[in-house]
Formats: sequence, structure tokens, C-alpha cells
Amino acid sequence: MFDNSLKNKSDRLKSLNKDFDLKEKLLKEKKVNKDFLSKLMFLTIEDLIALKLDSAATGLGGKLFNFPILKFTSDIVKEACVKYALSSTNSKKDAAIVLGINKTELTRLIRLYNIVL
Repeated sequence: MFDNSLKNKSDRLKSLNKDFDLKEKLLKEKKVNKDFLSKLMFLTIEDLIALKLDSAATGLGGKLFNFPILKFTSDIVKEACVKYALSSTNSKKDAAIVLGINKTELTRLIRLYNIVL
């Protein structure tokens, strides 16, 4: 599913996210399986978000009243992008380049979204 081709397997770049692999983490936690990951590539991001919202609403009796979905959409997408960049690169510097931001901003986002490397 995720292509880790941006990860440099060389030991010359030591960084906290060198071993961060979101796909492997979710597989290990049994939150996803390989069958799910293979089917996932056929869904659009929009379909995936809609399904996740539907699943959350089902757990709350079918409604997400008083939850400002659109207000938090930007942060949800930013967090997902940061996790992808960290998972697909070997250093924070490279992850920042993928995101088009500097390393200081990346570090701020990691703290803001409580991402554990």
C-alpha cells in the first residue's frame, strides 16, 4: 500500500522516524490486515473519509450532532499528511521536504498532533 521508496536504507541518516512505518504499526496492532490494505487502494480519499464518518456516526446512534466536522477537517488532513511523510521517509528533514515545509514547522506539527515516532 504505502511505497517506502523514499526511505533511504543507509545507516548514514539517523533520525527518530527512520523506523516509523505506519502501515506496519497498524498491521502489528491488528487495526488493519493485508486484505484490507489491498482493497484500500481502490477507494478514493473522499470515500474513505465518508466511510470513517459513517462508522463513527453508527457508534453514536447514527448521528454526529454538535460535532463540527468541517471545522476540524483541515487538522485531520494535515495530521494524515504528516504521518504519511514520516512513514515514507527516513528523516524529519526529508519528511519536511515532502510536505513543503521546514523542519521546525514539522516538529511543531508532530507535537501538535501528538505523533509518537
